Amino acid sequence: MCEPVTAALSTLFAGGAGATAAAGATGLAGLGSTISTIGTIASVGGALYQGISSYKAGKAQSEAYAQQAATEQAIKADESEQFRRRMKAEIAKQRLEFGARGIGLASPTAIALGEDAARELSFGTQSIVEQGTVRAAELSAAGKASRARGRTALLGGGFSAASSVLSASADRWQNLYGEEVDGMTT
Repeated sequence: MCEPVTAALSTLFAGGAGATAAAGATGLAGLGSTISTIGTIASVGGALYQGISSYKAGKAQSEAYAQQAATEQAIKADESEQFRRRMKAEIAKQRLEFGARGIGLASPTAIALGEDAARELSFGTQSIVEQGTVRAAELSAAGKASRARGRTALLGGGFSAASSVLSASADRWQNLYGEEVDGMTT
């Protein structure tokens, strides 16, 4: 227990205190530099990771929008087919009613009503399909925007990482011209 104290006192009175303090300061400076370097590496890694994960999220969101657009179009195609079947059933029902009343299908009234039903059928199915197309275009645009946001985040992460590297303190990065930087000759 007394030996470390005796050694420290003898070093202090023997003039070795200055050398010991300088060695301790150099060691702490090296530790600080190491910790600072680790911090810079963590900052760079974090910026890159955030950019990459945002890019992947944007890409996944874009793919989800594309899948949703395909689903919407399939649903609208099915709705159109259901509408077509309902209209054909109504037309068949109308023909039966004409037959029950004794009205011939070649009569001007039956022809006019048939033409109206055909126009309504065509317009209705076209309207349903067009709704699906419009919705798919909206989803496609949202997917493109999501992908663009992902690319922007990836670039932002890269720039943030580069900024972290370039703004690191000069005592960790050597001067390119071999000049002395913070007491270090390069």
